[in-house]
Amino acid sequence: NQIVHTRSYGTGGATNREHWPEPYKLAGELSYSTAESCVPYNVLKLTRHLFTWKPEASYFDVYENTLLNHILAAQNPEDGRMLWYLPLASGYWKNYPSEIYLCCTGTLTESYGKLGDSVFFWDDRGLFVNLFVPSELDWSEKGILVRQETDFPRADSTKLTLRLEQETQLSLRIRIPEWTRNAVVRVNGSAVRSPVKPGTYLQIERPWRDGDTVELTMPMHL
Repeated sequence: NQIVHTRSYGTGGATNREHWPEPYKLAGELSYSTAESCVPYNVLKLTRHLFTWKPEASYFDVYENTLLNHILAAQNPEDGRMLWYLPLASGYWKNYPSEIYLCCTGTLTESYGKLGDSVFFWDDRGLFVNLFVPSELDWSEKGILVRQETDFPRADSTKLTLRLEQETQLSLRIRIPEWTRNAVVRVNGSAVRSPVKPGTYLQIERPWRDGDTVELTMPMHL
């Protein structure tokens, strides 16, 4: 809470010149050296760990924002170099160090090596869908394969297709982002009747069959 809610920029990153700002005083903490890349790396690591203790959707609202707006923004797509800082002062630009190896280089390399590790979580009741990423989960212990197809965040929807060896009773919990309103979830084309509340997991518990689909539409608003 001290990092995310009082000291972080809109990108999910934090710190200025590798120092923590005073709580709620970020306007004076905008420079070329904002948001050292090691910080969002550790925020994701901590958030993921906290979720395993208490699976709340708010953790993955934080995770999603930081992943999209810092981690994925921190690599040069042309040559793979990575950012030390993500500059947030007006008029600045990204600078990718080319002659030094930084701690941020190591943490970002690790971040890109585990982009898929938090899309899905499971427990003894069923499955959590945390992130909207084109992905495939091979849950061999249950004889279940889940394929997620999406162009998020360019599109406001995602589709899950379940392949099962046999009919299986399962609780499927899909994160409804806090930032959306009037989200709609459809199972095999029919809208679910349960309330779809932002900032929660929508739980769908039923016998699932091979080929069942779940589609989530999340209207985006400024």
